[in-house]
Amino acid sequence: MNLTLPNTSNDDVPADQHSLGQSVILHLIPGVLILGVYLACYPLVAHFGLPALDALLIAIVVAALPSQLGHLIYQGYRRNGRLSLAGVVVFRRRLPFWRYLVFVPLGIIWSFGWYGALAPASDWLAHHAFAWAPDWFLRTNLAGTDRTVLVVTLVALLILNGLIAPIVEELYFRGYLLPRLARYGKAAPWINLGLFTVYHLWQPWLYPTILVALMSLVFPVWWLRNIRLGMIIHCSLNLIGGAGTAAMLLSQR
Repeated sequence: MNLTLPNTSNDDVPADQHSLGQSVILHLIPGVLILGVYLACYPLVAHFGLPALDALLIAIVVAALPSQLGHLIYQGYRRNGRLSLAGVVVFRRRLPFWRYLVFVPLGIIWSFGWYGALAPASDWLAHHAFAWAPDWFLRTNLAGTDRTVLVVTLVALLILNGLIAPIVEELYFRGYLLPRLARYGKAAPWINLGLFTVYHLWQPWLYPTILVALMSLVFPVWWLRNIRLGMIIHCSLNLIGGAGTAAMLLSQR
């Protein structure tokens, strides 16, 4: 049984195209589940004196990974009769190494540049449009966390949000859902980007930033038909961001 992507240049658009309604549902259900588990788990983690971020990490394990990877595995069984993603996850065209050397740094620079440029807009939305939300939901405050708890949380953040979750998200959103929007032509990556933005229901004040900054995940994959490129950029963004947060917090202890 093999869950790895077949080593082939076949990047044909799958015949089983999704309707717009089906695409909306498949894009957003994981986000609804993540938000629900996050909100449900926060009172528990708060009771034990843990930061709200731990509730979100639990949501990744309990909701994000099972809903996305589970759906892919189910589709693989339906299609292939075995544990395989062949024909389910596509966009696997081989790329020369120099293209990774070009697109990965450009994608990272693009995303972090826009995150920085749009930070004032995100702060304004958090303080005005979402002023009704509880403080723990808007700000993941780790400053007063016990050092041992902080270290464990940051390690879990790097593993789950830095590696596992972005790989699964790229398999699901770009390798599975994006190709099945091909019927919409040039609008397909925009639909995928818009729905992927809304999927982040646990941080809606970042919607404008996510919409612009994460173009680096969608359009290169669409143009070059290579989801590995999206995986590398996505993991790099999350790892760099997580490592920067960890270094800043631990240096203050």
